[in-house]
Amino acid sequence: MADARSLNLKPLLLAGGKSSRMGTPKHLLELPDGRPLYAKLVQLLYQACPGSSRVYVSVGENSTMDTPLRNGILRVSVTGSADVADPHDIQLELVKDGPPSPSSVHAKGPAAGLVAAHAADPEATWLVTACDFPLLTADALHYLRSSYVPPVTCFRNFEGFNEPLLAIWGPEALRHLAENARQGRLSPNDAIRDLGGKSVRPTSNLPGSSVSTADMWLWNVNTEAEWERAKQLLEKEREEPGELHGGCLKNKTSL
Repeated sequence: MADARSLNLKPLLLAGGKSSRMGTPKHLLELPDGRPLYAKLVQLLYQACPGSSRVYVSVGENSTMDTPLRNGILRVSVTGSADVADPHDIQLELVKDGPPSPSSVHAKGPAAGLVAAHAADPEATWLVTACDFPLLTADALHYLRSSYVPPVTCFRNFEGFNEPLLAIWGPEALRHLAENARQGRLSPNDAIRDLGGKSVRPTSNLPGSSVSTADMWLWNVNTEAEWERAKQLLEKEREEPGELHGGCLKNKTSL
């Protein structure tokens, strides 16, 4: 695994989407344990980037924010053992992807948060996740880190499609994405293809199944029905640890 400091690796949560199909901001969806979804993802990003002092959160001009987001401090319980939870504050820094200034790149959609982060620190490499991956795990992000090859590395789902918003973007890739945006090419996937970026499949196969258990990491939610199903899986995992990466996967194709 590459050292976070040598990479200047920074964790970024993309939370600026409009969530039009969901009907409510995805980052504020409530998990079975009562936390907003973004809080879980922030904690995972923080754990995956131990060299970073904070987690960056990309928000839109009119994004809805709760108190921790507004104040820039998220209190979490970092489990030190099976029986001990140590309260810990994670510093949050907002990256605004609102209306561009006359000198900035005009990017919209998923590219906006990536371009805004690059503008905030042009030399940084960003470990990125969107806010609609409720089943994401720390293992997924550690695996992505260990697989990183510049300029950009992303996951590839079981259908063969890239997940450009669950990826590590280096400065070269983000410069290319910004240049694409100037030309009206706003798809992050286009930038990955242009650069011949690396894509990786999740690991950990379920015995007797052709579908990887780790594909659950990559399941994103866009509708209320998908969110309800995700909550069922998360609740099942709370009640029976290990079920999420075991039997529940057999229902994945019907989600």
